[in-house]
Amino acid sequence: MRIIKYLIVLSALLLVFFITFNFVQPIIYGSGTYYVKLSPESNSTTTYKVKAEVEYDPDFGTYFISKVFFNNGGYLTFESSYGVSTFSFNSEEYIEDDSGRSWYISLTKEKIK
Repeated sequence: MRIIKYLIVLSALLLVFFITFNFVQPIIYGSGTYYVKLSPESNSTTTYKVKAEVEYDPDFGTYFISKVFFNNGGYLTFESSYGVSTFSFNSEEYIEDDSGRSWYISLTKEKIK
């Protein structure tokens, strides 16, 4: 009987943690400019750490990358992938830019203020 009480309390605590984390994460991170790691599909040994415009969709709890800025002034857009390619932090995803080039991209938690 005592074990069942402990399991109920533990389950309640885990539920509270999960709900709190999912509520607080968008507030901490949310939409904005982040650093991403970007590698062209044709040369995956080359990785760029660049700034990106990131939008958070609270309805689905996912992130979308709309634009990436290179240090030399160039940029890539991913508008055609909006709603299709979703991202979570530190997981590498495959994406095509609006010009049809293929990339591997990883969203970091480094938000630029």
